[in-house]
Amino acid sequence: MSYSPMAQRRLSLDPSNNNVFPDASPTRLKNHRPPAQVFTKGNTGAVVTSLSNGSNGGISSTSFSSNGSATKPTTTAPTSKRFGMHESAASADCKSSMQQRKDETMVTPIISNRIASQLDYDYLTEHSDHSSPMQAPMFYPTQSEQREPIADRSTSRGSNSQSSRGSNGKQQEYSTSVSLQDYSRMMRSLLDDLSHAPTRQDRLSSLRRLTDACNHEEEGLHNVGLSVGAVNVLARCLALSTHDEEIDLLVAGLEMVLRASQRNVQLAYLSMAGLTMNISIKSSASWQNQQFQQNSLVINLLKVMERCELGVMAKSETTMLKCTKCLLHFAACPDLRQSLLRQDGMLDALARVPAVATDSTLSAPKQRGKMFSPKQLQPEEILHMPLDCRLLRLELASQLATCEANKGLLFEKEGLVDCVVKCAHMDACDLIRQYAGMIFMELASAPTIQLRMANDEKVLGILVKMVFVERGTVVRESVITALQNMAFAKENRMRLVSFKDGVLLEALKQALSSDVDPKARRRAAGVLTNLVCTETANTMGMHNGLLDVLAIVSTKDENDEVQTRASLALTKIANCITARMECHEALLDALVVASLSKATNSISAVLRVKARDAANREVMARHAGVVDTLCDLCISDGSSTTDKDNAMRAIMHLCNEPKNRNVLCTRTVLEALVEGANYTDPDLEEARDSAIRALERLGTEPTNREFMARREGLLTAVAKAVEREADWEESGKEAEHGYLAKPLLMSLLVSM
Repeated sequence: MSYSPMAQRRLSLDPSNNNVFPDASPTRLKNHRPPAQVFTKGNTGAVVTSLSNGSNGGISSTSFSSNGSATKPTTTAPTSKRFGMHESAASADCKSSMQQRKDETMVTPIISNRIASQLDYDYLTEHSDHSSPMQAPMFYPTQSEQREPIADRSTSRGSNSQSSRGSNGKQQEYSTSVSLQDYSRMMRSLLDDLSHAPTRQDRLSSLRRLTDACNHEEEGLHNVGLSVGAVNVLARCLALSTHDEEIDLLVAGLEMVLRASQRNVQLAYLSMAGLTMNISIKSSASWQNQQFQQNSLVINLLKVMERCELGVMAKSETTMLKCTKCLLHFAACPDLRQSLLRQDGMLDALARVPAVATDSTLSAPKQRGKMFSPKQLQPEEILHMPLDCRLLRLELASQLATCEANKGLLFEKEGLVDCVVKCAHMDACDLIRQYAGMIFMELASAPTIQLRMANDEKVLGILVKMVFVERGTVVRESVITALQNMAFAKENRMRLVSFKDGVLLEALKQALSSDVDPKARRRAAGVLTNLVCTETANTMGMHNGLLDVLAIVSTKDENDEVQTRASLALTKIANCITARMECHEALLDALVVASLSKATNSISAVLRVKARDAANREVMARHAGVVDTLCDLCISDGSSTTDKDNAMRAIMHLCNEPKNRNVLCTRTVLEALVEGANYTDPDLEEARDSAIRALERLGTEPTNREFMARREGLLTAVAKAVEREADWEESGKEAEHGYLAKPLLMSLLVSM
């Protein structure tokens, strides 16, 4: 029987056929090196790729310029276009035989001109020692070699040595001291073996060796793997494969090589784009229609996930998990998230997450081997999805939701929000509920979605429930942040405050007062601050215990930032509440308590503003706590200049009301006014003048003059004011309210 030159070469390279040709000796097989695609850096900056084979010496080289264009190739031996091997012409019968076995033939690992010009070859040339030999022997695992398994595998970065386990369950030891050049040479050899594997068993064997070599956590080595076209080879093999075990190994290899840096992962993603036609993704009028190229690798991964969800694959659980991890590697690149969500079938996959934990294995239906399209697959047809797969699926959705352009599409996708609501409501896994809360938080940050989320009874109800019952700090913070974003829209405030008779306010009050996480307490105070407006102030003020909680938290919370946020919410409510409202008395009590806080707040400014309103003066003057608080602020050495000025002006406004003058003529008030009249700080000159005006207003009441004149230090303070006014009068300085000190002094002396 005669063989063509190509068939002879194939058989001579197969170790199982050593007895076919006499020259296929073990020595020849050992010395033979498969053709490899070599990348070098030219003198002019161009990247040169060549296919070389040590057995026949044939060389074919192609030069790429910096812009990715290829120059004319130079060839010293005939080259097979299909396999890239250097040999003489192949016979017609061999070509026909190869065409008949098309389903078991892989394509050649070829990197496009664009990607070859973009890959980071500078990193490889600058960070690898090309002249130094390997510091540790590189191990090429074979199917016949036996290795003992280990109990656990360390995946920490930066360790001196690392144990890696391939997809076949066997262990392999690697040393991180292997140079990048040696690893690149090994990867090119493994990829070349996979591309030239003639049968399915050969491909499975090549894939096992490849996964053993790539199963590590060294980012630099994975960058090398991407630079030699590992993703392109595995993606093309995946597109042609129909065998379950082969698909599982291909997906495992893809997940391993995508553990590289984000920059190289992004380049690998772009290398697979453009292989299918462009489509237009249409959404609501609020989102512009854009053109996005479909990525063949992502689409194939989604199709594999669909088959796994129905259990039509032998290893549905592990294969689905690996596919989701591959998509997560792409989603980790912020620049890819917008394109990734718009791949055909991605939105459908995100909406197919069961809400209840089920068995960890997937049972196969009777239709094993049948292919399903995205339109045929319905959520109720999904069998059991294991916990890890559901967890990673929601993590993928939360990653894609961080892109501003994706929020509208995610919310508008039919069934996706309901799926997230069910997971947040029913799922027993804390991490799944955490990712559900993060999705709500990201969606609520879009202004166009906030109104619709607030009007959705299910979404709002599950958010309130999660604030009450969730134990995870991250979950509560995410949910409360979503409510804070929703409360930012003025149209939502009344809806949120009145939801279920104030259940939202009760949840926020509980979180603010008893949550152990300071971030959650700060967010709860932020929600209350955003909810306050003229329409909602009375409802919030009337809610049982809300003002008291704000006052206590603003004074006694262990976190200063939480105190400041609670004081801000309280002061904003106070600015909208008037004396005619039923909650005004409770508000004054809360302001008195909040004024004791050591954290920076604006309680004194609120009291000053409210005292300026004539309708509030009588109520405030007869509230013992308010007057005492203002006097303490004027006298205390710990009060800031701003607080002293605001408090003195507030007392002056209260004294302007004739009905208050007898009530305010007390020892405490006079002591504060005398202290204010003696201020020497230049920043408190206006506060000093306000104290003199307040004394003058109290002195207009004849029954107060004798009591005021006998107060220690009061006449002295007024006499100093008379001297200042005399100096102003001589210098021609005009007084805004007239010269009041001299008439006041005369009236007090007469009363004595």
